[in-house]
Formats: sequence, C-alpha cells, structure tokens
Amino acid sequence: MVYLGILIWNWFEAIIKKKSLLFPVLGLLYLAWLGGAADPLTTMDYANYESNYNLMFSPTYNSRFEWAYLSLAKASYLAGLSYAQFRLILVFLIFIVLFIVVKKFTYNMGFFVATFALFPFFNEITQIRSFAMYTLVLFAASLLINVNKRNVIIAILIILLSTGFHSSGYFYFIFLLIRILVKKNINVGSVIIIISLLGSAFLILTGSTSIGLHIAKVVGYVTGNTASTENILINFVGTSVRRAFVLEVIFLYGVVFVLSKKMIEYLSTKVIFDKNIIGKTEVLISLIYTGMLGLPLLAMSDQYQRFPRFGIEAAIILAALYFEHRIKISQRIGGMLSTLLIISFLSYVFYGLPNSTFAQSIPFLAHWKFSN
Repeated sequence: MVYLGILIWNWFEAIIKKKSLLFPVLGLLYLAWLGGAADPLTTMDYANYESNYNLMFSPTYNSRFEWAYLSLAKASYLAGLSYAQFRLILVFLIFIVLFIVVKKFTYNMGFFVATFALFPFFNEITQIRSFAMYTLVLFAASLLINVNKRNVIIAILIILLSTGFHSSGYFYFIFLLIRILVKKNINVGSVIIIISLLGSAFLILTGSTSIGLHIAKVVGYVTGNTASTENILINFVGTSVRRAFVLEVIFLYGVVFVLSKKMIEYLSTKVIFDKNIIGKTEVLISLIYTGMLGLPLLAMSDQYQRFPRFGIEAAIILAALYFEHRIKISQRIGGMLSTLLIISFLSYVFYGLPNSTFAQSIPFLAHWKFSN
C-alpha cells in the first residue's frame, strides 16, 4: 500500500507542478528501502550475491564480480556487516547519487519518482551492480551539461569507476564520443539509427554462432568477464521468442526516441538561448543514442537489455524536464496518461509480464505479498 501511495502522490505533485521535494525524496527513500531490504527468498540473484559475499575470504574464492563492488563488499565484511546490511547501505548510496543527478536535470522530481517506480525500478534493484554502474554514468553525464576539458576528464574517470561495479560500463565511453559530436552540432543521429537498425536486422536474421564466438572473444578481452563471454555463446542463436522480444524492444525504443525528439523540439522553442537547458537536452539525447546502439546486442543475449533500458531511463528524465515546462494542467494530464500507457508496454516487455519468474517476484519486491 505504501508503494501505491508513493505512485499516486508523486503523480499528483507532477500534475500540479509543485517543486516541493519532500514527497519525491520520501518516495525515493522508500524505494531504496524496498531494494535494499529485499526478501532473499523472492528476489532473483539475491542468493548468488549473498553466497559470494559470505565466501569472499575463503581459500578457493574466485569471483566474477568487479573490483569496486568487491572492494566495498570486503570492507563491509571486515567491518562485521552481514550481506543484508551491506546491500541496504549500498542501495541507499545509489539512490542518493541518483537523486543528486536527476535534480541536476530537472526540478520535476515527482514525475521522475512516479515513473521510475513503475519502470525500470524492479529491474534495477534486482541487478544492483549494473544499477550502481549506470547511476555513476549518469553522474558523469551530468557533468557534461557544460562541456569543457576539466569536465570531460572527470567524466572519463567516473565512467572508469563505474566499470568497477559492472564491466558493461565500458560501453559508455561511446556516450562520451557521441556527446562531444552533438556538442559540435554534428548530426550523428541518422548514422546511429542506420547502424542500430542494420546491425539488429543482420544479427537477428543470421544468428550465426561463428559471429557470436568472435564477439564473445572481444567482450571477454575488453571486460575480463568470462561469465559474459559464456552468456553470449550460450544465448546467441535466437529462438522465435527471442526475436519477438528484440523486435518489441526495437519498436518501443523507436516510439520513445520519436517522442524524445518531439520533447527536445518543444524545449528548444520555449527556452531559446538557455544554454543550460540546451546542454541538458544534448546530454540526454546522447544517452538515448547510446542506448539505441545497444539494440543489436539484444540478439546475442537478454543480459544486454540493460543498454536500451538505460537509454529509456534517460528519456524518463527528459520527460520530467519537458513536463516541468508545460504550463497548462490539461496538457500535463494528457501527456502523463500517454506516459503511463508507454510505461505499461515497457513493463510488459522488460518485466516479462505476466508469467515470467521475474514478474512473479514483483509483488514481493513492492511488498504486496510476503514470503513465509
């Protein structure tokens, strides 16, 4: 019931366009608690994380987890904290950084909290390492609202740090290049769309294991993560179900992309000469473009759905910024109803509703149900 109350109240705040941070902050804190204090029996990956934590100092320990996550985990273990306590602290830290970052883009925190709580919140609190990685990437991206040499160097260092939580953070060095090209008014959008669509079509239609082998070798060499390499080899040959999933994500991402461009067009006409707003929209569209480049990877493994998902998260922040500048309540209500419709479809596809194992864990994560 508390989760439902957070949704309703934050949507209400977004509609009446109040800049109060009280309820959005309380909402984020509650979401952090839901994620940090998740039930071990009903949360996917919890057992693996907990087992890894408890075995860190055993003689035969060999972890696939990255250095930054392991360093924090080991420090926590040596301090006498249980995995449950470590997880709770880590998730709260992630949400604090998330709040700081989103606040740099928009005052419309109510819209962000209400939308994020529906999608992709349940994905993120299940995959906490990738959530930590992308939150740091967002932090790096927020520095590039104003592009200068100092901010670029700091952003590079932060993205390097993000790879210490999840090796897929290396992918976001592509974002840095895109951001610089966008800043220079180079039209990279058309090229990215073509690469994404042709790459997706090629990999979906061929499904060649030899291609998967070569890609797996590259991924393994760059990331040093043997688990991701094995995942590509196991899952690369797509079934009809996988192809349907990939096509659904491509379609929905296309819808989100078109709407994002429309929102940026509106903002550019309403806030002319506001360099700060222009910088924000350039950063967010650069993240959306980066997510688009991740679409072909879906043909290799479901694990790579995080890249388009993170692009959609950038679009959610953009939507919050957009509705911050919509004056009429009727316009905001109509737009938010459309947002709810799109988010419902995204949830259906990414959560696997209604029959997947992950979807069945959602009522427990939201504390609608409790395990015995």
